[in-house]
This record gives sequence, structure tokens and C-alpha cells, in this order.
Amino acid sequence: MSISAVLPHSLGATSTSTKANPIANDANKSPDWTYLVPVIGILALGILLFPSSVPIGMAVGAATLIGSVAITLISTCLKLDVKDDKEENKNLSFSEKLAATVAAPILEEGFFRGILQPLAIRAIVFIVPAASAAFLGTGLSVAVLVSVVATAILFGLVHLTNDHKNTHIQAFSATKSGIVYGFLAVYLGLPAAIAAHMIHNTLIVTVTEIAKLFKNKTTSSSLQPRTV
Repeated sequence: MSISAVLPHSLGATSTSTKANPIANDANKSPDWTYLVPVIGILALGILLFPSSVPIGMAVGAATLIGSVAITLISTCLKLDVKDDKEENKNLSFSEKLAATVAAPILEEGFFRGILQPLAIRAIVFIVPAASAAFLGTGLSVAVLVSVVATAILFGLVHLTNDHKNTHIQAFSATKSGIVYGFLAVYLGLPAAIAAHMIHNTLIVTVTEIAKLFKNKTTSSSLQPRTV
């Protein structure tokens, strides 16, 4: 999931009427934070089961958010994004938040880094045995490097099929994150990649909820009558 899919483009925008605007009324609802309960529970279990890898994955996942924010800001500055007030103001349901923060990281990492990436490594080595040699003394084989990047690109392209605006930005951001998750899976195992993905997506959803809350408070404040 990319921050471009859910992050509001303008925190300072105000509305002159919320009663006549169902989208605005939806945006004014209090945020539902219950999606954090299963996230915290799963990550806590992961730390107990994989104490040497999951915490590192969580830290890396938080760091990847910086790259996602940078991609979104650059896209906005270059006017590569498409603004959609309906998407920006829409509140995600609990099921949508759960899908983004729990289901997507587990299912996507299980398929792309748990199944597809290892298969790609074996296929490359089978077809080109020389690809098992280390790449420029990095300790990683050519086959591993190619499979990590190729899997990440496919991971990014899949995001082009999402049913919201700016999927092109999300695809680029997902490719970037996919490369990070791929190397985490190689070095620390699949649980670390899942933890990184979960933290990244959870932070995006949470930051978006906080941004909308701030925006709604600002809007509400601007509509209050002022005494003179």
C-alpha cells in the first residue's frame, strides 16, 4: 500500500457546508483505531517467535515510510498525481484498514517473497548456473539480486490494478518497498519482511487518520462564528 493512495493532498482545505456533502459528513466521523489491536497482537507474537528478525523488520518498515512520503511529495510537486476529493475525504472502514495493515502484508509477502522470489532464484540458477556466483563481492549471488528486483517490479505492477487514483505512484512506491522486503527475506527470513510490510502500511493508515482528524478540526474551527 502506498501513502499516495490515502494521504490527503491538502490539509488546509476547508468546506463551507458539511450538511449538504455526504463525503464531508463521512470525513467528520471520529477515527476508528480498533484496527491497531490485531496489528499489535500479531507483531507482538512475531517478536516472541522471531526475536532476532521481526524487530529489525519493524524498524526497516518504519524507515521505508520516509521513501514513500518522499515519492508522494515529489509526485505532487511535479503534478504527477491526480487529486480526488472523494478519495481524500473518504474514511476507510475497519475491514479496509484490516486488509491494508494485516491481510495484505501477510498474503503479499507470503506469495511474492515466500514463494515467487525463491522460485525465481532457483529458476535463474537452473537456467544460468553462473548466476550463482557472488555479485561484485557483495556476498549475494547474481540470481538473488535479479530475483529480488524482478519480484519487486512485478509486485509494483500488480498495484496498477487497484481501483483508486494514482496507482502509477503507488506502483513505483511498492516497487521500492518490494526491493527492501526482498532483501529482508533473504537476510532475515520471511517474518521480517512481513513485519516491515505491516509497519509500513499501518503507519500510512495511522498517519492518514491523524491528518484527517487535524484537517477536520481545522475545518470545524474555521466555521465557528467569531466575535468582534
